[in-house]
Amino acid sequence: NLGQAGFSPGQEFANAMAAGRAQGADVILGDRDVQITLQRLTQALAVTDLDKLLNPESDLEQSMKELMGGVEEPTSTSSQDLTDAQKQAQYKQDLTTYIETLKSRDRVKNIMAQLKEVAPELVQVMLTERDAYMATGLDVLSASSPNHSGGGGEYQIITAVFGMAHQDGIEQNLQQKGWTQVTIPCQVRQQAKIV
Repeated sequence: NLGQAGFSPGQEFANAMAAGRAQGADVILGDRDVQITLQRLTQALAVTDLDKLLNPESDLEQSMKELMGGVEEPTSTSSQDLTDAQKQAQYKQDLTTYIETLKSRDRVKNIMAQLKEVAPELVQVMLTERDAYMATGLDVLSASSPNHSGGGGEYQIITAVFGMAHQDGIEQNLQQKGWTQVTIPCQVRQQAKIV
């Protein structure tokens, strides 16, 4: 359904890989093997209360509605006054609004906190374990990691691309490994403020 609405899930990762290759950079896929994640997900689903998770009246659903600030989850428009093309265009517009509303770090953090209350096993598998795996991979690859004495990984510069839901967990894992946060001023933002 996303593809029909003009969205390509995972396209940002494909774009990042293409940009890295265009720069002559090594591209390393740093997430845990999907087969392991699927195996762990199957185990997590076996102990998850799916009725509680999927209930449209659940606290999670109510919190989602509150977090979205009135932006409704898109549904196929069924107005008889619209042509199929108009319905598709309206659905695409609604879906775009919904997705863009979700793209807030605070919203994602709140949604994950709610999900953790309802389905902690799923959050453990889909976020917590993978965050630790990816952070460890970055630490091992980094030549300047505080955990390497007399050397380290082979990379001086690393650009990591991951989903927003992983940002806090990866940062926390890296901080536990001794990394410190560095804020680098963005020239584009600085120029935009000048204008």
